[in-house]
Amino acid sequence: MQLACLRSMTPRQRIRQTCGLSQQVRRMAFAAIRRRWPDLPEEEVQLRFIELTYGKSLADDVRHSKAETGWRAGKDREAVQDGLSDTDDLVDALSPVVSAFRRLGVRHFVGGSVASSFHGATRTTMDVDLVCELTEDQISAFVACFDRDFYVSEPAVRGAVRRKSCFNLIHLPTSFKIDVFVSRGRPYDLESMRRATEQRLGEGHHVQVRIASAEDSIVSKLEWYRLTNETSDRQWDDVSRLIQLLGDTADFDYMKRAAESLGVADLLARLLSQPSS
Repeated sequence: MQLACLRSMTPRQRIRQTCGLSQQVRRMAFAAIRRRWPDLPEEEVQLRFIELTYGKSLADDVRHSKAETGWRAGKDREAVQDGLSDTDDLVDALSPVVSAFRRLGVRHFVGGSVASSFHGATRTTMDVDLVCELTEDQISAFVACFDRDFYVSEPAVRGAVRRKSCFNLIHLPTSFKIDVFVSRGRPYDLESMRRATEQRLGEGHHVQVRIASAEDSIVSKLEWYRLTNETSDRQWDDVSRLIQLLGDTADFDYMKRAAESLGVADLLARLLSQPSS
């Protein structure tokens, strides 16, 4: 029954459901912090949330950065508690990053939990993953695109571009984190970039952005599952639901080629051998 309901939902309805669940979790977390420390100023509430959700190291970096540049206050308590649209935080955080990439001509797409939710495997998420092809000569211009609404570290961006790894941005008014993965340039990475399609996230207040295909969402999650020693039940649950939702519409030949190139053909075979629920 649940599978049939998910199949009947439009991608926008799936994203709204995911963002709605995530928004409720975030509101409860902020409320718990305020109950525990009722006299904290709002900027310290945000920093506690960042520390509890993303780790002390990142919270310390944000605290140090804002001490130098000044603090951009987040949404007030009434706005956070009453809410606007369930997708407002996601759109507010993502739009400036997408705009920066477009301004610089950097190819990019949304992956991770937001992409898998778009294709039907809905679940709460505290951040959004972006894959991009940012180069060293574009870094200064990219960082300059962001004002006090964002925490972004230029040394961290440079290190990620050189290592072909990941850096973070935090949208301070919402405490929403964006993880940016620099493409490794492998044949699979180039193909998944090509296969991503332009979609709309949000309703009236929205952002147009390319989103990873369902097949690439599955294959990339299988690679991540392998890299984390096959211990992430959430990743396996995501791919299990995605493959059931796709059914016969999946491009199995493509997934098998992609999985072989990433060394996860055995995981894909295990996934495809699971009985349908």
